[in-house]
Amino acid sequence: MIKSNRGFTLIEVMVVVMVMAIIAAIAFPSYQAYVRRAAEAGVTQEILKISELLEKHKAKNFTYKCFDLQDYYGGALDNLTAINYPINAVGTNVQYTLTLVDSRANNQVLVDASCNDPDSDTLGLAQQWAIIVTKNTSNTLVKDKSFNFLMTSEGNKCKNKANLVTRTGCGEGAEKW
Repeated sequence: MIKSNRGFTLIEVMVVVMVMAIIAAIAFPSYQAYVRRAAEAGVTQEILKISELLEKHKAKNFTYKCFDLQDYYGGALDNLTAINYPINAVGTNVQYTLTLVDSRANNQVLVDASCNDPDSDTLGLAQQWAIIVTKNTSNTLVKDKSFNFLMTSEGNKCKNKANLVTRTGCGEGAEKW
């Protein structure tokens, strides 16, 4: 009885490895684009959720002043004006930071120490808001190809890949969303 050696030649193994490498090279960027679009959809959902909560707050209090994200997202800090997305993410896992500001006043937040003072005369302020969303440039998923977002109480909804957005607009190269 003749015993034969069966197996694969080095050439056959190399061809299989090359085919797998080509498939991976095609599939990986598609997967990254899918994950990036999912993150963008999630962050726009959070923007819309916060905007709805802001409108409920104004209907009840006749102002956006003293709207505290901590009431809805929790955390140890009072007067919370920014949250990370995904929620509770830290470090390089943070994809976006959502910041809530008064759109009429430069660098003014809606909630501060005056909210704890019942005699404060600033409660009549804060009649408009802006949610500024900036991508985390240390996160490799969203660093280069994702958008920065803006939504305002006046109805401005724009996004921009190249430039940071401000409380008043998205700058050159912006797109509506």
